[in-house]
Order: sequence, then C-alpha cells, then structure tokens
Amino acid sequence: MKNIISVLLLIVLINASLSAQNFAEDLVKIRQTYESQDNWHISMVTKYWSTNPSDSKPFEYTSVIKKKGDYMRMDTDELTIFSNDKYMVTCQKTNKVLACQKHDALSLKQQHPVPAITALLDIEGQEIIYKGVLDQQQLYVIKNEKSRTPTIEFYFDENTYRMTKLVYHYQENDPEEVNKVEIAMQYLNTSKGLSTANFSEKQFLRIDPNHKVSLLDKYQDYTLVLGDGLDYK
Repeated sequence: MKNIISVLLLIVLINASLSAQNFAEDLVKIRQTYESQDNWHISMVTKYWSTNPSDSKPFEYTSVIKKKGDYMRMDTDELTIFSNDKYMVTCQKTNKVLACQKHDALSLKQQHPVPAITALLDIEGQEIIYKGVLDQQQLYVIKNEKSRTPTIEFYFDENTYRMTKLVYHYQENDPEEVNKVEIAMQYLNTSKGLSTANFSEKQFLRIDPNHKVSLLDKYQDYTLVLGDGLDYK
C-alpha cells in the first residue's frame, strides 16, 4: 500500500513539475507573440464582482488598446492615455485634467499591458495546474494561498498564443470587498483606428518650438499639468 501511495505521489510531483515547465515555456511564447507584432487593436472587457450582498451585478468597463509600432494608446470611458516618440499624454475626463510629459519610444515598449500581465503571473513558489484545452483555449490555473488572489485562471489561444481571458479569485475576506475580477480580450482589425493621428498630442494640445504648451479651445475648462522640460504658454 505504501508503495502504491509513493508511486501516486511521484506521478503528482512529476505532473506538477511538467505543468510549471510548460507554463514557463508558454509564457515565453505569449510574450514573443506580442513583442513581434507591430500593430495591435485590442478590446478588453473587465468585470468586478463584489463580496457585498447589495452589489449583485458585476461592475463592468471596456478598455481599448491600440499599438502602432512603438506608439501606444488606451481608452476607457473616464481616461485616455497615449505615448508617441516625444510625449505621454493623459486625459482624465471625469476630473477634467490633461497631463503631458516628455517621453521616449524605448521606455514605451515596456508599457504594453499584456506582457506586463504575463510578468505578474511568472512568480516563483506558485502551484501551476494545467487544465487542458477548452474551446481552442489552453487553460492554466495558478494557485498561491499567500496571495490576495489565491487562484488565477489563465486562458490563451492554443494556435495564436494570444491571451484571451484572465480570472482572478480573491481571498474570502478581501479588504476592498472584491470577490472576482475577469478580463476578457478581443482582437480587432488592425487596419482600422490605427492612424498616426490617434497617437498625436495635437488632439488636445498646442506645443510650440520653445516647448510652450496650451490647451485646444475645446479643453479650456481642463486643468493642464506639465512635466519637466515643458512650460505653460
């Protein structure tokens, strides 16, 4: 009986080791998929479920992420943020604040949200469980009881290695009353909405050759915040 238990334990340990190894290899392929593509157009739908009984329906919002070469842009209902080879611009629509700072394309490459998500998952000490393929999506479950999110479901397309969904399950007594967060990704046509104008500071600001900055007329009721090397006009 002891031998049988030992064999079963060995099989479990071998499978766990293989799952972790395969997961690390798959993360590399996923990162390479995103880093090798010049253009992206992604819609991300995020849903939050609360532990509060009065909040029966999830809070939901959509983010649209665009990448053209080294330029990046993200839009939500409340926020627009983008970077080109000169500037990073943030427009907070609710608070009516426009911020601009000098930026460079090299550091922008490190800000793509999808590789950043995979970096958060690649943490030592986690238990990696491979669940197989569901509707052409490979599924890993990541367990870490010491984390605020002790269980994470990680889905990606088995053919393209594009991430398709992340589901975060929170601790039962989460201090911010979060029960679950789901992020679903849809890949849109890259031939639309990726003109250079979408990444231009000229949508919001005027910047003269002396780095003097002013708001366009339709944003005159916004507060302008500038970074180093830029001055108010």
